[in-house]
Amino acid sequence: MHLKTFLVALILMGSTQVWGQSVTVNIPSMGVKKAMAQMRKQTGYAFVFKSNLIDASQKVSIKGTYQLRKVIERMLQGQHVKYTIQGKFIILSNDAPTPAPSPSKPAQTQPLRQGAKTINASGTVTDKKGEPCVGATVTVRGTKTAVVTDANGHY
Repeated sequence: MHLKTFLVALILMGSTQVWGQSVTVNIPSMGVKKAMAQMRKQTGYAFVFKSNLIDASQKVSIKGTYQLRKVIERMLQGQHVKYTIQGKFIILSNDAPTPAPSPSKPAQTQPLRQGAKTINASGTVTDKKGEPCVGATVTVRGTKTAVVTDANGHY
């Protein structure tokens, strides 16, 4: 009985470990990309993103011990991105709102195919050396459906 309780508690702790984890950072006022590099040196957490996704001129200054998610949110404040944490990787993706169609030009829609099947696709994205590609975007051709690979290159 005690072993079951211990295992359940251990599983629950593992699922909240990243979100409740505190990190100590000392990042003086600097550009957000340099601040991300400092955070990696100080905490081991690395940001993964497309270079044009964030405004590198935005300044960041954080000093103290905070929950990991609070540090990330402070670094990304005003950047219009969302993030997920996969192991020691903080993967950034676009969170910009989709522009509304202009009144003079109606929105283009794709016709729905009746009887279309829903399938689950999965795989691993690797580079030429066979190493996993972290943070790669995998898109379903002809749609807006996309996912980002995890720390092992899986989607």
